[in-house]
Amino acid sequence: MRSTMPGRSALRVTPWTAETEPMALFHTIARSALLLANAHHATINVRRGEEFYIAAGAGTGERVVGVHAPAEMGIVGAVLRTRATVAVNDYATDPTAVPAVRDIGVRALICVPIFLHGEFAATITVGRLDTRPFDAEDRAALEGLASHASIALRNARTIEQGSRQRGFSIGRSRTSSIASPRRCRRSSTWGG
Repeated sequence: MRSTMPGRSALRVTPWTAETEPMALFHTIARSALLLANAHHATINVRRGEEFYIAAGAGTGERVVGVHAPAEMGIVGAVLRTRATVAVNDYATDPTAVPAVRDIGVRALICVPIFLHGEFAATITVGRLDTRPFDAEDRAALEGLASHASIALRNARTIEQGSRQRGFSIGRSRTSSIASPRRCRRSSTWGG
């Protein structure tokens, strides 16, 4: 790409918001988990107080996006209690299973916690429509993905907070310029 201005090189600019929006990150994480574990179902489950909701999905997980459930239910509840990865070989027989997830036909399921600043924030939940269990290699890959997801989400939060602070600062600057005509005159002249 060439610049139309002499002496300047053109840069291709990718909007930061596309790469740092939590929902976009959730979708990317779910798709990555699906591929990593050779599975049919992946969701990102976000904790909100005493419940969790499915924020993003890939494969059959797309069908349950938006489902809310009490924090003690299903495999996410088990992860919340143990603060560790939990695998279930047949989710159809789990008495605490979330009905919307069980009804899709998910059988083997693994759920990995995502921590932000030491607090349980979300899970990556991956499933298969058969009872083929997840092995140690799947577990390690998904736990590695959860670590990377934690860093990406923390960075997204930092960028979002920085943007809000800049917006607040610019807003205050504009307000004080409007309130002070003398300041306006000074800032509008190039010579000071």
